[in-house]
Amino acid sequence: MVPARIWLSFRNNVVSVETKELEYVDDLALAAQNIFSLKPNVTTVKPNLGVEKEIVRFWKDLPAAQLLGEGKEQYLDLKESYVLGNRELGHRIVVRPVYNELRECFDRKSAMSKWVVTGTPGVGKSFFSAYYLWVAACEKKTVVWQPFETDHDARSTYLMTSDGVRRAAYGSPELVNALENSETVYIVDGQPPLLRPTWTLLVTSPNYKIYKDLRKQACSQLLYMPPWSYEELRHCKAVLYADEEKLPTTLMNQLFDWCGGVPRYVLQFASTEYESNSGDVEAAVQTVVDILTDAIDRGSLNDIIEAHQSRSREGDYSHRVLHLCRHPSGSLNRFHLAWASSLVENEMLERFSQEILHQMKHFLRPTDVDSRSNLRGVIFEVHAHIMLRDGGSFQVRRLCEGDATSGQNVQVAFPPAKIRYFRSYDEVDLRENTLWRPFSNTLPSIDSLRGPANFFQMTVSQTHPIKHHDISNALKQVADQSESHPRLYFVVPSDVYWNYKWQPYHTKDGKLFKAQLGDVGKVEQWALMIPTGTEKPATDKDEENHAGTKRKAIEEIQ
Repeated sequence: MVPARIWLSFRNNVVSVETKELEYVDDLALAAQNIFSLKPNVTTVKPNLGVEKEIVRFWKDLPAAQLLGEGKEQYLDLKESYVLGNRELGHRIVVRPVYNELRECFDRKSAMSKWVVTGTPGVGKSFFSAYYLWVAACEKKTVVWQPFETDHDARSTYLMTSDGVRRAAYGSPELVNALENSETVYIVDGQPPLLRPTWTLLVTSPNYKIYKDLRKQACSQLLYMPPWSYEELRHCKAVLYADEEKLPTTLMNQLFDWCGGVPRYVLQFASTEYESNSGDVEAAVQTVVDILTDAIDRGSLNDIIEAHQSRSREGDYSHRVLHLCRHPSGSLNRFHLAWASSLVENEMLERFSQEILHQMKHFLRPTDVDSRSNLRGVIFEVHAHIMLRDGGSFQVRRLCEGDATSGQNVQVAFPPAKIRYFRSYDEVDLRENTLWRPFSNTLPSIDSLRGPANFFQMTVSQTHPIKHHDISNALKQVADQSESHPRLYFVVPSDVYWNYKWQPYHTKDGKLFKAQLGDVGKVEQWALMIPTGTEKPATDKDEENHAGTKRKAIEEIQ
């Protein structure tokens, strides 16, 4: 039987720790640390705890930092210091639009005082902590800052006030008093924070052990920082890596095609490897891509998925392959799982196609759990592209506005095709027998296309609104290549197929598009069924419901 409390003694101090919700020895140690550090006599303040001069200069420089640029392209310029006191980080902080969204969320939900901001490793969460230090400095807040340390046992704690910066030892009266003040801003990077009444911001990789205790607090919330768009990376390069001699745009583009919106690889590692490889772009690309493919080579697809779901340090490698992207709803307290890039997805297709086919029932079984449904969608996209690449006959059903039944339930046949990737529609030739796929995920209404005028969007959801702007742009680019009626196929698993409905068109900001559709109105919407191996035998009721629509026909599409 587990006791309700465990009593601990340290330096003539005795405290008790509740065993409720303790799972590991680490949990007990952290709980003890949280309690003992409240007592000033637990740790003696070491004399002459010096502060690095660069950190002092950084804190002093923050209130005077200039916010330059406009709209979505802003950055902070630190004239006299380096970001977080680290020379390697330079003297500029690119202010992403999501930084302002996060700040607005903090202000809007004032009842919440414990915040965790996580996301795909390498998207710049530490830079966000620097940005929020600037916010606190401008508001003349007292700040307790614990920067990222590889050795958690030797972590540094800085007390930052209008008088300057001091190192604060655990248990020191000044630290205890600061952390007991709800007006203090407590910022922690990549390590479990102390549980105190003060307003707390933890920025961390998606490692559950780091943030689980903070999340147990009633006033806490977890938010996700999405990867960068190509436009954001281009702006970041212009601000931080403007010299083409140090980072060519062609190198950034090639690594974005592989690694997606993670500046650690696309900008930082790219610049370092370009220099170490004496300006050889291809060698630099290969070195960084090897880091990515190493994650794919760690084991089976199931191993990668389990590592990603574990939210552990050992599973960090999986985040190079699967990214925590912005949820379609736009909410920051939810995420949408996606492959790092189309090239990574294709690599997964090549490596694990047989595993997916042999274990379809495991990977693609229907589920009502949102996170599992998202994972199912990621795997289904790979499976669907395998099927479309290999060709064959597919059951399709015409979708009509207003949920009317078209009566068109037929089969279409696509011949086998090679897969090619494009950066812009100018590169697409629909006269070729090719399944065309965009390099990046910045074409949200199109996953692939092929001649004569067929667009494909993979989904496992019953709803998948289409951005009018995206499909309109695609039509303009390929209109002169085909006289066929354009079709938009929603490629769905069999459990979604029969009830799938016509999808509305939305504006860029996700609202219903109410203007004239123009050429988009000529696009036929169809559902295309991909079997997943989880199908159940049709019932009499199914036969009755669909008897009027099940008409055998074959359309050969070359």
